[in-house]
Amino acid sequence: ALNRKMTWAIGGFRDTDKHGDSFGKDGIYNLTARFTAVPIYTKKEGLLHLGFAYSHKWLNNNASLRFRARPETHITGYFLDTKHIPAEGADLFAPEMAAVYGPFSLQGEYFLGLIHREHLERLDFRGYYLQGSYFLTGETRPYKRSSARFGRLEPNKNFNPEAGEWGAWEAAVRYSVLDLKDRDVQAGRLNDYTLGLNWYLYPNLRFMFNYILSGFENVGDTHIFQTRFQLDF
Repeated sequence: ALNRKMTWAIGGFRDTDKHGDSFGKDGIYNLTARFTAVPIYTKKEGLLHLGFAYSHKWLNNNASLRFRARPETHITGYFLDTKHIPAEGADLFAPEMAAVYGPFSLQGEYFLGLIHREHLERLDFRGYYLQGSYFLTGETRPYKRSSARFGRLEPNKNFNPEAGEWGAWEAAVRYSVLDLKDRDVQAGRLNDYTLGLNWYLYPNLRFMFNYILSGFENVGDTHIFQTRFQLDF
């Protein structure tokens, strides 16, 4: 971090299979970088976070790329699936933004994937999301400048019914789009609308309630009601 106002990170990676196996001549190699800046920061009132991530993928010996997506929940099957795409390489771009003002927060990210293929035209895949939340009990979303990410929320008053204290309550809304269709690859387009209510009883304990309306282009809509209980140590 540069005086806690900017961060940067860069790394090289090799993709593995689900067993963590990375041996052999086939494979995908990645060079990934992320840069962030916080031009506005006041601990109690608000902040503005800006960031940009880039990744280049090298494919060798008949390796392929595959993009898949679920409808904003990890307990369903994949709605979009490009299957395996033979490619020489790919460039991935992802600008990001987040703003906090008191109990209100807004954040979004855009994704662009350029898939380079030998003897075939390039494929362009796109996606983005925008989400906002508001703490009904007055908390402010905590931010860690050293790592450029949001941290654990601490309720103003922990759950204590005897004292009339019920923890922190957060209402949230999210809209996301992912388009995985271009030229001869037609995996489809997914539009998701999410309404959420989060209940933080303590800093390490919360309940989440979500309603998701997922629209699969030219196929139909899916309605999802989901709850989640999270406890960490």
